[in-house]
Amino acid sequence: MIKDTLYYKVKMRQRLVLLFLFLPFTLLLFFNSVFAQELTVSANKTKLAVGEQFQITYSLNTSGNGFRHPSFNDFDLYSGPNQSTSMQIINGAMSQSVSYSFILAPRKEGTYTIIPASITVNGKKIESKALTINVGKGGSNNAQQQQNSGNQQKQSQQQKAGTEELGNNLFIKASIDKSKVYVGEQLVVTYKVYTRVSIVDNGLTKAPVFNGFWSEDVFSPNKQATLHPEVIDGIQYQVAEIKKAILIPQRSGTLDIDAMEMDCVIRMSVKSNNFFDQFFGGGYRDSKVSIKSRTLQIEVVPLPEEGKPDGFSGAVGEFSIETKVNKSKLKANDGVNYLLTLSGKGNIKFIESIKLDLPKEFESFDPKMNDKLSVSNTGISGSRTYDYLLIPRVAGNLQIPALNFSYFDPQKKEYITLKSAEIPIEVEQGEGEKATASNNSNIIKEDVKMLGSDIRYIKSKTELNRIGLFFFDSYLFYLLLILPFIGLVVFLLLKKKLEKENSDVVLMRSKKATKLAQKRLQMANSYLVKNLYDPFYEELYKALYGYLSDKLNINGMDLSKDLIVDNLRKNGANENTLKQLHEILSTCEFARYSSVKEVLGMKSDYDKSIHIISEIEETLRS
Repeated sequence: MIKDTLYYKVKMRQRLVLLFLFLPFTLLLFFNSVFAQELTVSANKTKLAVGEQFQITYSLNTSGNGFRHPSFNDFDLYSGPNQSTSMQIINGAMSQSVSYSFILAPRKEGTYTIIPASITVNGKKIESKALTINVGKGGSNNAQQQQNSGNQQKQSQQQKAGTEELGNNLFIKASIDKSKVYVGEQLVVTYKVYTRVSIVDNGLTKAPVFNGFWSEDVFSPNKQATLHPEVIDGIQYQVAEIKKAILIPQRSGTLDIDAMEMDCVIRMSVKSNNFFDQFFGGGYRDSKVSIKSRTLQIEVVPLPEEGKPDGFSGAVGEFSIETKVNKSKLKANDGVNYLLTLSGKGNIKFIESIKLDLPKEFESFDPKMNDKLSVSNTGISGSRTYDYLLIPRVAGNLQIPALNFSYFDPQKKEYITLKSAEIPIEVEQGEGEKATASNNSNIIKEDVKMLGSDIRYIKSKTELNRIGLFFFDSYLFYLLLILPFIGLVVFLLLKKKLEKENSDVVLMRSKKATKLAQKRLQMANSYLVKNLYDPFYEELYKALYGYLSDKLNINGMDLSKDLIVDNLRKNGANENTLKQLHEILSTCEFARYSSVKEVLGMKSDYDKSIHIISEIEETLRS
């Protein structure tokens, strides 16, 4: 018997060891498949000719920041980075992806390896794979190549001759308002055409590419340019601004601002032996010439580390802040809008939501952002308003604490921290809510009574039973052993899903809408039983408007009957339901302000409200 027991113990230990060695690898493979984040690279063609354009795309199956693409030194960059973002919601789960594309053309033959790009996801840097491009001569018909080459050479000679004749009578000039800036500091680049000849036609052949910069056009070559006179070195030119853009450098170092290239058809006077040409002032000749601005270099210095405040968001420029709330007196579990307005001039578009340091009595949601920005000759300026929804969970005199916001002023070359004012909020006990429990409640402890001995529950009679050997080798044993790991996996998946849902303010408001409406309707029913006219319609009004505000994701200040009906109609609501809703909302508004107290219709209005909410819930769910 002892030998059998030892055998089973050894066998069980061996299986347990194998199981514990196998489980971590299984879980690792599972989590890698669920939470894999990958930056992929693709090209629409990898075998092409010299000068042939192709597109390269970097795709990420989640959201990230700090995308860094390789330097395309052996290629001409015609466009990019062009960013596109897509979001998808399937069964309540939201997924997001982003891609960055470039249009390139190789300069010469050969095999080129484009090094990996990188991006940061959740604080971790991930990279794409390298990409190989094969570039050939670009054609198989030698005769055609020779003909094209001859045409290009002839055209080049004509353009060169035209350019030599022009001298300084036609050129593009690129200028910048600063040659040395900090990372994140704005600068303005301007492209102008100077001419002393007649231009009868023109076209842009190569737009400048601002690698390393975020750019925003003040106006572009698509806008009709107007001529104005300008004197340079005593010579008067007709000048047209053809492009002006605001640039914000994203990295430090010496960055290039590319040249702009144009083709112009100019009309020049020539001597003619023709009688009619001489009679009307001579003949003329149209010539096509190419002009190009020079490449500019910008020295970009990093922001100083000395004096950098904690929580610095990367704001560079001149800013001011203002905070306010839409109401200072409310009830527990009601919402208050906390508005933070950031105004000034600088890289305001790059400043994401500002984190609030709120006491535990408040629940907060991610803000909605509203921009009022303008782009002018001096840069980007205006304001961005962050609208935070705060919900106090307890009654009392609460404080929304002061907020600190730091930015770097490139003129003063120092960090500046702004501080808002504290905002007092008076929170009353919500109707129907239980009073807040005190934190100072006493805990009653009972002494343990000893019964005749210092040690209790010693059994004087012991019975030993042999444990069944089959349990350690059964399916139930292994199921119970694996069950905690399965529970861990399920817990992590549910936690991730919950985090996604909590980050979606619209979804959270929609989920809580029905529950809050039911609570309001229960309170209205208690007033109905007591025939309390004014409190009944007040609560019915709050139930309907609160439900519709959350379900339709419309700010309470913007809510109106017409807006509600229009939004529900777009979602496919029944016209009869919309008519009943409009009537009951009008009844509630009339009852709140009317001196006539008609209690006979209260029961009917209550039932109608429940029916309407049920109909709307079915409509929005389908």
